[in-house]
Formats: sequence, C-alpha cells, structure tokens
Amino acid sequence: MMLEFFTEISKYVNVLLMIVFAISGLYAVLNKKITRRAFGDFCAYQRVVIVLFNLQSGALIFFHELGGGRTLEFVRMFAIAWIALIVLNFTMSKLHRGTNKILTNSITFLLSIGIVMLWRLRPDNCIRQIWWIVVSVVAINVVMYILRCRWVYKIPWWVWAGGALVLAVLPFIFPSPENGSLNWVYIYGVTFQPSELIKPILVFLLSSLYIRKHKISSILIGGGIVGALALILLVQNDLGMILIFCSMFLLMTYDYTQREWILIGGVVGVLVCGVAAYFFVGHVKTRVDIWLDPWTDIDGGGYQIAQSLFAIVGGKFLGTGLYQGMPYYIPEGWTDMIFAAICEEFGSIFGALMVAIYLLMALLMFNLVSRYENRLRRNIAMACSIITGIQTILIIGGVIKLIPLTGVTLPFVSYGGTSMLSMFVIMGIVQELFRSRSQTERKVREYEEKRRQEEARREAISRPFRFDEPWS
Repeated sequence: MMLEFFTEISKYVNVLLMIVFAISGLYAVLNKKITRRAFGDFCAYQRVVIVLFNLQSGALIFFHELGGGRTLEFVRMFAIAWIALIVLNFTMSKLHRGTNKILTNSITFLLSIGIVMLWRLRPDNCIRQIWWIVVSVVAINVVMYILRCRWVYKIPWWVWAGGALVLAVLPFIFPSPENGSLNWVYIYGVTFQPSELIKPILVFLLSSLYIRKHKISSILIGGGIVGALALILLVQNDLGMILIFCSMFLLMTYDYTQREWILIGGVVGVLVCGVAAYFFVGHVKTRVDIWLDPWTDIDGGGYQIAQSLFAIVGGKFLGTGLYQGMPYYIPEGWTDMIFAAICEEFGSIFGALMVAIYLLMALLMFNLVSRYENRLRRNIAMACSIITGIQTILIIGGVIKLIPLTGVTLPFVSYGGTSMLSMFVIMGIVQELFRSRSQTERKVREYEEKRRQEEARREAISRPFRFDEPWS
C-alpha cells in the first residue's frame, strides 16, 4: 500500500523535477544578461534535480526488487553508474575547466533516465549499458585531451574519408546480422556497429573539406563520399544512418555556400531518392506503408508502432508510474522505442520536457557555432549539433508516427553501447570546443583588463601635478 502511494506521488514529483530542470537550463541559455553567479545557481538547481530523481527512482526500483533475487545486483550496478556520473561531472568541472556545465547536466540527466528505464525493462541490458557508460566516461576525457593537440586539426580530409569507408565495409568482412540488418560487426567476441563510429569521423571529414577555397570540388568530394557511404548503408538496411549522413551533408553544404537553391535542391533530391527507394527497395516500402497505415497490419508489421501509440496514449499526461505500466509489450522498447516506454510510465508531459532538454542541448551547440571565427572549429561545432539534432528528431518523430520509423537510438537514453560511445565522443568534441573558446575569451578579458590598467597608470604619470589636489 505504501509503495503504491509512493509511486503515485513520484509521478507528480518527476514532472516537477523535469520542469525545474528544463526551465532553469533554458532561462540560463536564453538570458543574455545573466551573471556568472546566477548561471552557477541555475546549474546547481539542475544538479539537485538530478540527485533527487536518482534517489527517488532508485528507491522505487529497490523496493520492487526486494525478494526478487537481484536486489544486491541492482545496488551494486547503480552504485557503479552513479560513480561514473559523478566522475563525469568532476572531470568536466575540474580537469577541463571552461566546459559548459548545463550541457554536462543535460547529458547526466538523460543518462539517469535511460538507466532507470532500462532496468525497468531489461536489467541485463541495463548492466551492459552501465559498463558502456563507464567506458564512455573514460573515452570522453581521452578525446578531449587528444583534441588539445594541434595536429588533430591538420589531418587531411582523405585520411578521414579512408577511415569512414573502411568502417563502412567492415560488416561485409566480419558480419554479425541482427534484426535483419547487416551493419553489425563481430570481432574476437566483441559486437559493435561501425556506422555509429563513422559519425565523429564524418564531422572532421566535412569540416576539413569545407574550409577550402575551391568550393565546387569540395562539395563534389564530400557528396561522393557521403553518397558511397549511403549506398553501402542501403545494402546494410541502415536507413536511419543514411538520413543522418545525408542531412548532415546537405546542411553543412548550405552553411558552406550560403546558397538557398542548394538547400531546396537537396531536399527535392532526398524526396526523389525516397520515392525511388519506396518502389525498388522492399525494406523502405514496408517502413513507409506501416507509417501511413499501421492498423491494417496491426498483428504484423504495424504491431510495433501501434503498441508505441497505445503506450503513449495510455500513459496520459502524468504516466502510470514506474512499474505500473506495460512497456514490455512494445517491441524493441529498450532501444528504438524507449521514448514510448518513458511516456507510458512517466507521462507525456515528462516526454515533452525531455524534448526540451534536447532542444536546450541544440541551442547550446548553435550558440557555440556563433562564438567561433575559426572556420574549421565552427564547422566542427555545426556538424556535431546537426548530428545530435537530426538523430533526436528521427527517433522521436518515428515513435510518435510523425515520420517513418528509421531505427536509430535516442541519444544517451536508448540501449546501445556503440551509439553511447559515439555520442560521448561527439559531446567530448563539443565540450573541448567550449573549453577552448572559454580559455580564449578569458585570456582576452585578462589582456584587456591589463591594458586598461596600464593606460590608467600612464595617464596618471603623464598628468601634471597640481598643488590644490589632495594628497593620497
């Protein structure tokens, strides 16, 4: 009885915590006149929200696990997860001074939501996810230290292109088919998805190409490489990654040329390719037909999207409460469809505010783009923001039947080790750009302050002495 009461109260508390987190972040980012002290206060509010969410959700899971035989395992794994999140925040604030605290808080909160929901759905997958988070926390620190070396930014585009193409063809050499896809690799007992690792490589590939003066050749080279990757991924049935890569190429090309006709022509080209794929690629036709009308085949191909919509509607505004819903009826509810499972037990308001957190992250990254005059670093920030935004739109739009489902993961929430590692690497790139820019701005401020003091001293020395002035 007490557990049911606690679960009911937690529904309202979770929504309140999410509101505080989202509003604090958005206000701190959008308010251009905010002081450093006020910014720090809002970051502290967000950290309190994260702690309260973890304590409340952890307590609910603990009481549900009592007597189930996995109580000690839950305590041990969640302790490891919380230590990893603490280490992430500590290293970002102490070892990498100048990184964006709101971005770190957003990543931490999304990771916390993902861990809670994965344990609710599949504890074994959650355990593997936690270990991937530990690996990713190490990776983000390594990446940030490597990016402080100038030689990284001098690597030519063809080296990045070679790495991307090698990763793309790996599934044909070391195949490990999963769920009808051929984009997984199995090497010495380790299974991973190479296309996820191509994302950060493509960031540097297009960024280094799009600083050249010869724009036409750069666009042709970039288009040829992305086209080759798209054809390989089409054979592997990885439609989501095709859309991410093509969207990234199109938006980066528009930013490079500032020509509206390129953006319009690219969109038309994507639509034409989509129509052609609908008629000639069976996998694409199935996805589109299910999107248009899942109800005619609700027991077959339309079952997944139908169960997703039932879960979202069944959760209503505040959700059923943790362990009170039936998210296990959603196929792939721990990967592609985890957003539907979250909406069922945490509510559609909670889900909408999760979208606001992703919007907050996008605003932070686009703000970083506007602060850079260095073209290469500006391109890198732009590419990272595009990848994060497009991937989020694709999966959430597919889950709510806004667009055809493409089978990508929800960043930092869905189960997927390679995807988690890839997103941590991308956020490491972004945070290093924040740190670098912050250090530059700090040195400029110190130089200007020193210059003002020097000018004031010289003015005081050169000014003639007057006897009627008071002595000091």
